[in-house]
Order: sequence, then structure tokens, then C-alpha cells
Amino acid sequence: GFGKVIFPTYGLAEHTVFVCSGGKQRIAVNKEELETNGQVILADNGADGGENVSKLVGCGYPASQGVDVRIVDHESNTTLAEGKVGEIWIKSESKAAGYFNKPEETKHDFHGKMEGSTNDEEDGYLMTGDLGFLHNEELFICGRLKDLIIVGGRNYYPQDIEATAESSSDLVRPGCSAAFTIDQTKGGGEEVALVMELKETPSSAAEFESICAPLANEVKAAINQEHSLGITEILFLKPRTVPKTSSG
Repeated sequence: GFGKVIFPTYGLAEHTVFVCSGGKQRIAVNKEELETNGQVILADNGADGGENVSKLVGCGYPASQGVDVRIVDHESNTTLAEGKVGEIWIKSESKAAGYFNKPEETKHDFHGKMEGSTNDEEDGYLMTGDLGFLHNEELFICGRLKDLIIVGGRNYYPQDIEATAESSSDLVRPGCSAAFTIDQTKGGGEEVALVMELKETPSSAAEFESICAPLANEVKAAINQEHSLGITEILFLKPRTVPKTSSG
């Protein structure tokens, strides 16, 4: 592995980047409890990553005593105990004043208030939109609140689904897939779709069809085995056709 000079960290532009650093812990947790109840139940850290085990890496500890990191229930605005997944709220002198020329977004994101608060110390938190939890005072990141996929009462993080899909075949481009929900009005509820780029452009429509049908079955099987999740639709695209932001 890497030397001790390289370690996981956590930050975001709204907090002038730096929040936590010095990640040390690697833990194995019960996947079903994490996805269904947002509860961190430790599993055998020597487990081989079976169907009901997720391995997670910590992102470290608050950068200084002046950085207040809370895990908050985003519906009730109450602080959650260690081992519970919630939205990450941050307060410190490094927090930005807000978004340029976006007063409504600034009012919502930069002025989080704890339920029942009666003093300024419980107000003015940056609501990051990131989901995570604390374990032995170290911060672990799970994903984005807005990106969360909820199917059958279980929470799925799109990056986990995408990672499984991309590792299932050498025919797809790593880092060039997106999992999201689609509204199936006929059957009711939401289902999951996946967009993936191929590594190479097929030479003809016939070759494209011959590649995509078995590849879709291969990807669906891998996701079903790893996440117990069915994928309704998979759309394969030519290389370099999915738009990306400057940060990927």
C-alpha cells in the first residue's frame, strides 16, 4: 500500500475545501443493515467481501478543534449518534459566506439549524448534501443525498452500482457509467437504469447489437449478485459521449 504520507481526506469548496484528514480506519460492515436501516454494524474485518459485507475506508478527523462536524437526520434536523448514517453538517470559520448571486441556495445550504436550538451555536451549519457516519470519531463517506437510489425500502449508492457494472466486463470504460432511477408509471414505483460507455466503437450496427445483448446480461447478473438489485434498462454508448464536469 501507500506510505503514511498519503491518506484519505474529505473537503468541499463551500468550506474552503479542507474538513477532515488523516484517515486510518478500514472497517467491514453489514451491508443489509447499512442499506436498509442506515445503521453501522461491524462485521469480520477479515471477511472476503461476501454478499452481505461492505468494506469502508475512513476519511479522517476534523482538521482542527474549530471544525464542528455533525451527522444529522435531514428530515428532523437532529444530531445522530455514532454509527448512524445521515447528512454531514459542518460549521467553522472556514465556511464560505454563500453562493455568488444565489440567495435562495445560500439561505438553505449555509444556514442549517438544529431542531430545538435556542442559541447561535446550534445555527449556521453548512448542509453539505453528503451522507456519512462517524465511527470512533472518524468520518466515513457513503454518498450524495440527492443521488441516493431507494428501491424496495433499501438505500443504494449509485457509485457502488457503477463500480460493480464497470468491473464486470473489459468491454466498458471505467469511470464512464451512471446509475439512476426511472419512473415506471405502469407498474408503480421507481426502477433502476444504467448508462455505460463502451471502450471501443463497434464497426457496424450488427456488431453493436451482437456485443450489447450478452453484455447487458453480464452486467445485470453482476449487479444482482453483488447488490440483490435488478436493473430495468441498460443503454450502451460510444466512447466519450457522456458529458462530464471539470471534476469528472
